[in-house]
Amino acid sequence: MRPPEADTPCRVLYVNHVGEVSGGEMSLLTLLSHLQTQEFEPIAAAPRQGPLHALLDKLNITTQHIPPLRLRKTRNPLALAGQAGALMLRRIQLGGIIQRMRPDIVHANSLTAAVSATTWSVGMPPVVCHARDLSFPKRAMQWASSGAEAIIAISESVKKAVVEVAPEAADKIEVIYNGIDEEQFRPQKARAAVRQMLRLEEDELLVGNVGQLVPWKRQDMFLDTAALIASKLPRARFVIVGADMFGEHLDYVASLRAKARELGLGKAVIWAGYRDDVADLMAAMDAMVHTAEVEPLGRVILEALCVGTPCVAVNANGPAEIIENLESGMLAEADAQSLADAAVSVLSKPRLAEALAEGGKARVAENFSAEQMARRTEQLYLRLRSQKLPRRWPI
Repeated sequence: MRPPEADTPCRVLYVNHVGEVSGGEMSLLTLLSHLQTQEFEPIAAAPRQGPLHALLDKLNITTQHIPPLRLRKTRNPLALAGQAGALMLRRIQLGGIIQRMRPDIVHANSLTAAVSATTWSVGMPPVVCHARDLSFPKRAMQWASSGAEAIIAISESVKKAVVEVAPEAADKIEVIYNGIDEEQFRPQKARAAVRQMLRLEEDELLVGNVGQLVPWKRQDMFLDTAALIASKLPRARFVIVGADMFGEHLDYVASLRAKARELGLGKAVIWAGYRDDVADLMAAMDAMVHTAEVEPLGRVILEALCVGTPCVAVNANGPAEIIENLESGMLAEADAQSLADAAVSVLSKPRLAEALAEGGKARVAENFSAEQMARRTEQLYLRLRSQKLPRRWPI
């Protein structure tokens, strides 16, 4: 590791375990685009496969290529042995990158990345583990927490979940909320043009749900909510934005389409799939309904509020930290009827919708800005760089 000279930019190696882009990767890209480049020198280790590579290139981030790594919970001894071997191989790969690039800090952008970075601590600079989930393998979090010098939790809810399984993390974990840059996340198309693209009639209302098509995002409950909204507001249409990015939930996706047909929503639901124009779609919505009950934070909620779309979400975990009920959005119990009642209120009361839109935009600007996220993360890096850490033998 290079000596922490005051006039030398702090070199940070960001490790991401996949090349696809979802919430964690979008937050990483936002952070990278807001670092003070005169003080920090970001480099990355990420797979070449997937869109993340091109987006890092666009930010002029030097990227070292590593194969994708996805770990799955299993009791199969052969599978466990295979994953252990993959972790050791990844650690060797990271060791080679660290030997060449000599970063001051390694920032693991996920638990999988953190486990691989702490599998063998010899030769490693300080590791920052970015905790982005409420649900995780207990042993993996304990391992990463013990090996990391610092942990960033994206919400108070995530911090609580980490400390519950790894009490020793309490002294090294801090909450830094994901930040949104409203200049970057800005609609590029007019609302009318997007609604025309979606083949909406002028008097139709559009209610959206955005997220990966995975069971914990609860798109099944969104469909139940949609049916209840449609019974009160027959001119409502519904758009589901997202995909099963890793092809691991094909049965769930099929069940969602079957459920839409069973509920009589076949023609009312638009399946938009994975999109790059999420800001355009959100700005075209009259309301977004976020149905995840175990949401760590809810980046899509921040994005919806950023473009001025009123949001209804479950009153728990991350969404309850973002939304102030009836001020910057609406919170409801985790059932379709409660969510539908809240959404109908927003959709049928223009003044309420307008007030929530204004309150939501102000909430994001004041508490969830990209600048706040970047400055707090930079402060963490500088603290770690200045500490006299236990000696780690060179690679």
